[in-house]
Amino acid sequence: MCCDRGNWIGRAVAGLVLIFAAGCRCQSGMKAFDVHVAPQFAGTGDAASAPPVEVNLVGVSDADYEKWLSYPLNRYWSPRDPLRTSTKPFVMNFTHDDRQTAVLKKDDPIWEQWKQQGATHLFVIAFIPTVRAEGTDDPRRAEVTLDRCYWKSTSQLNFQLFDDHVVHVP
Repeated sequence: MCCDRGNWIGRAVAGLVLIFAAGCRCQSGMKAFDVHVAPQFAGTGDAASAPPVEVNLVGVSDADYEKWLSYPLNRYWSPRDPLRTSTKPFVMNFTHDDRQTAVLKKDDPIWEQWKQQGATHLFVIAFIPTVRAEGTDDPRRAEVTLDRCYWKSTSQLNFQLFDDHVVHVP
């Protein structure tokens, strides 16, 4: 009888360990962040005559990921582009004489819209008129996952905007 009781206690402890271990695993899903975009313009030439730079932040689902990764940005920035006009980006504007970091706050309502659309990735797309590139390596496009498990202890995503590219800064 004492052996049965010990067996039962051992199984109960093992069961509790399994329950707690399973509960500690991260549940994958979109996480909202404070997104900082810091201009790092070179400052050469006349800043007042340099064209302004618009940056679009776009929450993208897994289903649309490949399209956004390979979509030609020259087309995206053309007037009345169907992809750009059908999406709901968060828009940031920069001038070459302003060094102010722009921030999308994690409590902005756009995050809820993106969550409802099934967003799993954030694309940061810069309109830099002097750059003409194509393909997935277009330097005007940066992308990160929004998965909470990937960014367990992170609450802020940082990007830098240069004269000819945008980049995520880990």
